[in-house]
Amino acid sequence: MKPTFIQKMIWSFMLLFLAGCQTYTPKPIDLESFDRQWSTISPDSLLPSQASDPNNSEQKITLAMAEEIMLFGNPQLRRSRSQAGLAEVSAEYAGLWDDPELRLGLLKNQNLTEDNWFYGVSLGFTIPLSGRLAIEKDQANKKVDIAYLQVIEMEWQTKRQFRQAWFKWLQVDALYRLEQSYLNDLETIIHRSKQLAQAGELSSTDVDIISIEYTKRQLESSRLAAKEKQLQLELFKLMGLKPNPNISLVNDWPTAQTIDLPSLENIKQAFTQSHPTLLIAKENYALAELDLHREIKKQYPDISLGPAFEHEEGQSKIGLGLGLPLGILNANKQGIAQSHAKRDTTRIELESTYQTVVTNYLEAKVRWEFALQQYELTKNTFIPLVEKHRRQVQTLLEMGEIDYLRLKDALVTDLQAHMELINAHMENISASHHLQDLIIMINASNHSIEKEDKND
Repeated sequence: MKPTFIQKMIWSFMLLFLAGCQTYTPKPIDLESFDRQWSTISPDSLLPSQASDPNNSEQKITLAMAEEIMLFGNPQLRRSRSQAGLAEVSAEYAGLWDDPELRLGLLKNQNLTEDNWFYGVSLGFTIPLSGRLAIEKDQANKKVDIAYLQVIEMEWQTKRQFRQAWFKWLQVDALYRLEQSYLNDLETIIHRSKQLAQAGELSSTDVDIISIEYTKRQLESSRLAAKEKQLQLELFKLMGLKPNPNISLVNDWPTAQTIDLPSLENIKQAFTQSHPTLLIAKENYALAELDLHREIKKQYPDISLGPAFEHEEGQSKIGLGLGLPLGILNANKQGIAQSHAKRDTTRIELESTYQTVVTNYLEAKVRWEFALQQYELTKNTFIPLVEKHRRQVQTLLEMGEIDYLRLKDALVTDLQAHMELINAHMENISASHHLQDLIIMINASNHSIEKEDKND
């Protein structure tokens, strides 16, 4: 028995359907393999142009090198780039026509003895005359733009976070070394005061006071040593490197930035054009506009059109099916109203983002001005006075006027003053770099984004 026309058509569409389907292939997670791969990642593999001496197993990383490594290896940046790639894949298949619909109908007439089966076949295509699919494609492309702007924003934020963590590590390292120097001075005083106590020239109570101060500074030194190790681990984590004893961080202090402040109006204009956070807010508003446009297009019907075949009482019929929704009762009123509200909300978010960006710049400017003032006052006024007082006490000791408690107090004051200097110096460096980054960031939209992870 030869297949009929309708049977041929059904089998043809079934084969087309199966040919268009994809198959599932599992991809198991292998963390052990990833851990081995992670162990092979090194500064030399990420920055081959700055590879270290092959005869020297120790690798030293400066701040500039660390920032480059962080841009490639930071886990958050890798996730952000991956999510941007997800938006790109989604946009590739956005705005496609709906799949055609194949309908089959089969009836049997119980009153007939011959040719008592009735069947019909129709194939429906939805023709998007409203234009909503083109808008959906534009929406998907807009989401890709937003995703890569978010990568730029994440790169800047992560770089700032990393630099602040590096500065904090330098600060704690300097405080630790200052504490060690102070402990060495106290050891000398304790040794000499014990000799004087044995000779009856100094009371044991005075020796105990100096010993208490020494123990207190030992505890503080131990705390700073632990804090320094924690900050080093934090830096390795931000770089995406596994902690390695052969990799050391160079603790050279950067210089404070010399800043040429543009006018506020120029800053506002530049931020409006290039600030990643503000650009994201502007793109979100444009996306809300497209969403409203699409919802309005949904009022207009998409036509359903396709061929139809029927067989009834021995007769075959071929025709054309047409479907046309009538937007009378619904007319997508809910979707349009929601999109109107969403656009208004997004506009307010854009305006508030603009306020936040400008205010953050003004706050950074005030922070830098205050930090510079505090550093110069501490360095040029406070430290000379403290050092002068310490020299006077040491001169009295050399003249035979023995007062080790007074010397201990002078050393404590000197220690606290130099701690203030370290903190003020680092705050000045941190504030100047942050403000300079805000000014430089106006060119962030020209930043070339690595769409694929260098490690892959």
